[in-house]
Amino acid sequence: PGFYVLEINNTGEYRFVLATGHHPQKWLTLIDWTRSNAIVSGYGSSNTVLVMAKGPNFRFYINQQLIKAGFTDTTYVSGLIGFLVGGDTRGGTEAVFNNLWVFQK
Repeated sequence: PGFYVLEINNTGEYRFVLATGHHPQKWLTLIDWTRSNAIVSGYGSSNTVLVMAKGPNFRFYINQQLIKAGFTDTTYVSGLIGFLVGGDTRGGTEAVFNNLWVFQK
């Protein structure tokens, strides 16, 4: 099964990919790495992320700022929600998730 991934890195960039299997190297990039001033980067930083999906339409917000609207992909029409945290071999990765809200309108 596949899924969508909104990635945010520690340099203030995001990208949106379509995961079509278990190997990230084979994932399809839908929105390539894009810098956003809405992202607070650096160690200990905190960001509020909102992804709105209605049918094939997506809107992305970070820290209450719209960073991407009008994006459409029809690959998946339903699915699950999850979190993925990754890092590199140069240092550790730490992430905390709280106040998760999921709603359907």
